[in-house]
Amino acid sequence: MKIIFFHIITKKNRGDQAIERSIKQIIKNKFPKAKIIPKNVQKIPFLSAKEISLINKSNLIIIGGGGQYSRWFFPMDLSKLKQVKVPIIIYSVGYLRNFNDRELSKKAINSIKELNGLPILSSVRDKHSKDFMKNIECNVDLVCDPAIFFKGKKDNTIKFDKNKISIGINIAYHGWNNQEKHISKIVNTVIDFAQQVEQQYPVDFYFMKHHPNEKKIIEELKKKIRIKVISRTPEKLLGNYKKIDFFVGMLLHSTILSFNANTPMISIGYDPKNLAFMKLIGMKNFYLDYRNITGKKLFTLFEKELKQKKTIKERFKKQKKDLWKQHEKFLEKVKSQSF
Repeated sequence: MKIIFFHIITKKNRGDQAIERSIKQIIKNKFPKAKIIPKNVQKIPFLSAKEISLINKSNLIIIGGGGQYSRWFFPMDLSKLKQVKVPIIIYSVGYLRNFNDRELSKKAINSIKELNGLPILSSVRDKHSKDFMKNIECNVDLVCDPAIFFKGKKDNTIKFDKNKISIGINIAYHGWNNQEKHISKIVNTVIDFAQQVEQQYPVDFYFMKHHPNEKKIIEELKKKIRIKVISRTPEKLLGNYKKIDFFVGMLLHSTILSFNANTPMISIGYDPKNLAFMKLIGMKNFYLDYRNITGKKLFTLFEKELKQKKTIKERFKKQKKDLWKQHEKFLEKVKSQSF
């Protein structure tokens, strides 16, 4: 059995890499004998006649993961994909539009609708994305992000002091809308929060590095607070999420990996997708919009989480089991379409 897997290809973003690898893990578990052939989703408009012929000899196409419903990917020329004769599955794709960013063009929306006219099955990762698809009259299943079920690896290179609270931090710096206008305030707010924690608790800070551009953020943080950097493969990065006690982050997949690791988190949102995920896991009260965060607000939420740590961790474990049941229902549909 051959499965063609179109996904976002990146050597930079650990979140996108975790999505890709988690989908491969899940599909391989569902179809143990399948050969998964990865391809760049942005190459769909440029498929050659030879590639289309090879795809038509496969059993299934999966277009999966990440914020593909966005101006970075659409509009997309689908004329080549229309020549494909095998079942097409859209797997856990998200709608992406940062705060104050321009709306998708009519051409982009029509392109998304056209794509969803092709698959046998289509699904999205959160209610925010499902609402968007409903508004453009596309019927989709709601499944959660596959990175919730990503399998990590142990990493013993970082030594954690068990007598201190370990707090992971991530501040997004990958080019989100209005990034340069607001980044200094966000960094200074996180520093203010960290200094408040240092005054009252024995603590170590760890920057969970997801993107190479975050080097600039790390340099600014190190001017004011003591912070160690964890820069690893997605698998080992997840292994370290399991070792920290708390997490404060911006990137969606930093909070997703924190949830995966059963680590209580505070989400700083720069896109509706951040709040959508926190609502999904029952943590909307631990979400802050980057436009109105303060160090005091972060510290207040941290102390609230500190008191609820054990309860939150146990709830995360149960929620993941429930989310997997929902996820598996979609996978059973996928299995019924393959042959």
